[in-house]
Amino acid sequence: MIRRMKMMKMLDLLAGNMRTDDPFKLRQTILANVFIFLSLAVLFIFFFLNYFVFHDIWTARLDVVSAMLSLYALYKVRIQNNLQDAIVLNDVNLFLFFLAYAYINKNDDFGLIWLVFVPMFMISLNGYRRGLIITAFFYAILFPIAYLNIGVWQNGEWNLHSFVRFSMVSILMTYVAYINEISIYKTNLALKRMREKEREYNALLEQLSYRDELTGVRNRRAIQELFEKNFERARTDKRYRFSLVMVDIDHFKRINDTYGHQQGDRVLKRFCEIMESRIREGDMMGRWGGEEFLMIFPGCDLEDAVRKAEMLRQTLEAEKESLPVPVTASFGVTEYRPGDTRAELLHRVDEALYGAKAAGRNRVEAL
Repeated sequence: MIRRMKMMKMLDLLAGNMRTDDPFKLRQTILANVFIFLSLAVLFIFFFLNYFVFHDIWTARLDVVSAMLSLYALYKVRIQNNLQDAIVLNDVNLFLFFLAYAYINKNDDFGLIWLVFVPMFMISLNGYRRGLIITAFFYAILFPIAYLNIGVWQNGEWNLHSFVRFSMVSILMTYVAYINEISIYKTNLALKRMREKEREYNALLEQLSYRDELTGVRNRRAIQELFEKNFERARTDKRYRFSLVMVDIDHFKRINDTYGHQQGDRVLKRFCEIMESRIREGDMMGRWGGEEFLMIFPGCDLEDAVRKAEMLRQTLEAEKESLPVPVTASFGVTEYRPGDTRAELLHRVDEALYGAKAAGRNRVEAL
């Protein structure tokens, strides 16, 4: 646990204010923080060395200007959370700094060795395509400068052999940085796709856990949870009301016995399609068990619920020919009353349904 907390603190330190599940964005943010901070630290160190120790005033001035730009880029990424502006600032800063450094330093004390870091910075922060273009453009300017100064730099010791070695090392480092970035990109892309598939799979599992497999309406677990939420709201909010409707397909057992269970399943599916197409958007319907369905009408009193139930009954009767086997349904209706328990409310809607069946079926009864 302690190790994990330390890792989280380190991640916060490196990622700044960035909060994202995108591995590409997170890696880019961490690299920007690290590279810009390192650039800032190294530039300040060399400023003091060049100014106070080596008395190289021009290089020291260049270090200060570049350090100020790095500081501003760090402000952009850590304070303003503006990653793209920080990367552009860093690119421009390093691009101009290293070109100016090569011109001023003339490879004295092997100063050009610092330029091998250009591909790593550019390609890692900008991606393998854009970073390679920037790096290639950088070397397209630097290589001619280095070639034209054969016999001039380093008191004339900068020769063709020096130029070839420097060029080969630079190209090799560019290639290594390019391949490394491609491998990381491909790995992160595979990871991202795997996470997306995992999220889709989890969403499907969640949907299946709350949907009746046959009819597609909510299963008993889902409609029970919705009933609990509406009951708790009505119990705590005196102004809130809701009604329940219990629906049962008439003589469904006879359909199964006469036409078979496959035909009975088709009836159930078509019945649910008709019911769900006519209830309003905020109303809820779920399979309570077998051919019995529970509906929840939020914001409806008993009178409104009876009217809606009657409309559903008439709709089913009008469209019964569209079912594999013509059917009707019985509806029991009740509303929440202050002081009701869950059991009392469910028992009352069940009794109302029983009353509709006892009165001849294909009707609406309320209690």
